[in-house]
Amino acid sequence: MFEVTFILKAVALVLNLLPSTSSQIAVVCSTHTMPYPKIVALDCDYTIWHGHLDQTKWGKGPGARSKLQDNIEFVDHHYLRDKSDHHNKIRVNMDVTKVVYDILKHGAKLAIVSRNGSVAMCNRALYYIKTTNPATGMEESIIKLVSYNEVVNVNHFKRIHGWSKCDYSDMLLIDDDRHNACVERDLGVKFQLARDSNDKKGLTWEIYQQGLHAWKKSKGYA
Repeated sequence: MFEVTFILKAVALVLNLLPSTSSQIAVVCSTHTMPYPKIVALDCDYTIWHGHLDQTKWGKGPGARSKLQDNIEFVDHHYLRDKSDHHNKIRVNMDVTKVVYDILKHGAKLAIVSRNGSVAMCNRALYYIKTTNPATGMEESIIKLVSYNEVVNVNHFKRIHGWSKCDYSDMLLIDDDRHNACVERDLGVKFQLARDSNDKKGLTWEIYQQGLHAWKKSKGYA
């Protein structure tokens, strides 16, 4: 009789220590990840950085290198200039590294969809811009973290769609040019204009969050 009583008390003690079914459900729900685009595409000129990598102006000064991209000089983490003519420069927007880190942290693919005619110049500039790779915890050049490197227009989003197999509705484009909103009208890619309330161009954390909210709303999550 003593042994039975002891066992029953032990069972009761264990049951009291276990959370109820509703508590377990609450824990699962609290750790559920928020919906997020599968691909986030960023423009370069006047979105990632302020300024234009103009092929007709860069690399035209004294001692210029034959390859235009070799004339891009690192000054600091937010400032690049033309070695041959310091009047040519671009300023990397302050929140870019934070935005790219957040994109990758949520498991999304990063796409670069620049209107700039020189992929080589854009790639070199992106090489100098670094952020933390959430997968490794190491600092890496953004260009090494890019999954899709294209020129922004409807046909190239079709190529990204073909390679990734992602629905257009699972993509978000952030760009300073209003004309590129056509990807939303024609394909269903969510478009976020990279301009603030004063029409100042450039990617900021606030604009990025606006884009995410607009995407979630379009998917019925917000």
